[in-house]
Amino acid sequence: MEIVLSENDILRIVNGERVEVYLNGGEPITIRQSYLSDAVKPLINYDKQIVSNLFNSAS
Repeated sequence: MEIVLSENDILRIVNGERVEVYLNGGEPITIRQSYLSDAVKPLINYDKQIVSNLFNSAS
């Protein structure tokens, strides 16, 4: 089984929202970001990163 998320779905999850998808039988599955931070950095340095621009906005 595979759950496919759009870029908008991922953006919603990163911003603290939940995304609900439905299995073939109509059963809902809720996907959300973990409430806990990872204990260690990822082993792979990915070329795409998630960065908050909350404090980077020009006034």
